[in-house]
Amino acid sequence: MSPENAREVYDLGLAGIGFVKESRRFYPKKELAGQLLGFVDLDGKGLEGLERTFDFVLRGQGGRVITEIDAKRRRLPVLEQVIERRTAGRDLVLTLDHVIQHIVERELSRAVKSERAKSGVVVVFDPRLGDVLAMATAPGFDPNRFRKSAAADWRNRALSDTFEPGSTMKPFAVAGCLEEKRCNPETVIDCGMGSFRIGGHTFTDHHRYGYLSVADVLKHSSNIGAMKIALRLGRQRLYQTLGAFGFGKKLTALSQEAAGRLPPPEKWSKTTIAAVAMGYEMMATPLQLAAAYGAIANGGLLLRPRFVLSPSHLEPSEVLGRVLSTKNARALRKMLQRVVEGGTGKAGRIQGLTAAGKTGTAKKLDPRTGKYSPTAVRATFVGMIPAEDPEIVIVVTLDEPKKNPWGGLAAAPVFRAIGRQTMGYLRTSRPVVPPDGLLPDPKPRDSSKGPNGDKPRPRDLGHPRRPRAVESPADLVGLSMRRALREAQNRGWSLRVSGSGYAAAVHLDAQSDREHPIWNVAFKPGLIGVTKGGR
Repeated sequence: MSPENAREVYDLGLAGIGFVKESRRFYPKKELAGQLLGFVDLDGKGLEGLERTFDFVLRGQGGRVITEIDAKRRRLPVLEQVIERRTAGRDLVLTLDHVIQHIVERELSRAVKSERAKSGVVVVFDPRLGDVLAMATAPGFDPNRFRKSAAADWRNRALSDTFEPGSTMKPFAVAGCLEEKRCNPETVIDCGMGSFRIGGHTFTDHHRYGYLSVADVLKHSSNIGAMKIALRLGRQRLYQTLGAFGFGKKLTALSQEAAGRLPPPEKWSKTTIAAVAMGYEMMATPLQLAAAYGAIANGGLLLRPRFVLSPSHLEPSEVLGRVLSTKNARALRKMLQRVVEGGTGKAGRIQGLTAAGKTGTAKKLDPRTGKYSPTAVRATFVGMIPAEDPEIVIVVTLDEPKKNPWGGLAAAPVFRAIGRQTMGYLRTSRPVVPPDGLLPDPKPRDSSKGPNGDKPRPRDLGHPRRPRAVESPADLVGLSMRRALREAQNRGWSLRVSGSGYAAAVHLDAQSDREHPIWNVAFKPGLIGVTKGGR
């Protein structure tokens, strides 16, 4: 009962009616990260999401006591004997950044509505630490009132939903060829003027391309070009490459995570290698795509995605293996940068920032006919910012967008909106991560494993994060109101504030004097991408 209702009943003075206080889980940010957090029942037991996965940590363990009672069943504490002491529950500190999560959920909700899509998923991933900075599913729900939402809305689609990822898989065939030295970015591929026959089936391209370089195959997302690159690699090596990048296996200990599907080569048909090169006849999750592209972003190391920072022993940063050499990872990023600057991903370009990424548009299988639907598609864009030394990887996927049924038109603009705001926030308000030495090349543990003959030893990659220095009132721009006031108090600055949210502009008050300067600080909610000049 609410305190107000309880007071009304209490004031009635009804005989035999009493009250017992019980704790109740409360989610102050309501829908924010609802699918990832999950919810609990009336007894505080986790039913969904991280609440369920880490219930044993949050709830603690009960104890056991043997005691004696008298004839009136009253306990005799003097004679109690503790058999097993109870342990209190522990807090969980997640890798999520609530500002980035808010940006992601807002932009994803707008996209699902404007594109008239059934649902959408976004994952923002830190490729240098393996941290999941944001994970959102639309439509969402409020864990405080989960019974008022459909059970389907509780599902964390970024972990549990698998889909054929389409052309977002093409870079991995190229990655395998680069590693095996069977091609380079300038290798010329005959794209057959948009037609190629293999295994009794004729595959077609969306344009009639003739000869393209490997880099241009990615830039224009040529299906025929990707198939011929995969054929150069061979089915066994293609399978090993995709497996090394984390496809077909679970990457975390979360119970709701799906493994996806990557059938072994002996079960492939004559056309499977061509289909897999285009992202068909296999299934992946948005989280797997984020981790795989994270390996391209960080120089070739596949990191286990991490959700929990503390207790630190639960999910330490861990390297699962080297899947790509640093040189080839750099070359692949340059090719993916061309996709954004002048290829199918032009709608993902961000003014003032470089980005690399890949579009994907996969037709969905119609369960009624057993054939691929001509209209229902999954539109996806996976990108990284900045292209030279990526700080974040963003996966955007929309299920059955009606307005623009293409990854480059439906998903890429969402990437652009999220990337622009997130990078502005990271470069103004968030602690700085030292760029050098963050992902050292670890010593090989087992020379017989991995696509390049080495598998680095898992290790904790966490580094202390250095807060941005605040040396003058102008440095308050981009900080939250709480931190701005704290910094001002520590330095003895007099502030006159207006608005709420993040500092947008700082200037001297016209009525202040030199001995006692007063600084006007204007705050704006959700402000992203400000500069010291206040622009």
